[in-house]
Amino acid sequence: MIPGDVGIVTISTILLFLIPILIVAKNQGLQKPLTFQKILRIFNKALLIQFVLGLTLFLTAFSLDKIDYVDNNVEMVAYNVVGMAYTFNVIGLFMYLPVIALLNLISLIIKVIFGKSRI
Repeated sequence: MIPGDVGIVTISTILLFLIPILIVAKNQGLQKPLTFQKILRIFNKALLIQFVLGLTLFLTAFSLDKIDYVDNNVEMVAYNVVGMAYTFNVIGLFMYLPVIALLNLISLIIKVIFGKSRI
């Protein structure tokens, strides 16, 4: 179950994962020959930004959850932020992080078996 408005929380979560990847890809200067190693480097650097973002969202949601609200509009915004933080952290920990770890493991195995010149 996603707390908050499902559409807002889903779109916000997708953007929170996508924007750091696009920023790092732009800063890395994506050239035409896109290799597995370049993609992995982009995901690894974006993961650092996403980790800081997830920690910030968690702390924001934790502090917003403790406030007693008088205005319903403010409560709905806080409810959406808490839902976004929850969804972002769950997807990051249980889906995104294992995939990045698996890609790094595959890269390491390829380097060990075939040497550095294959990637």
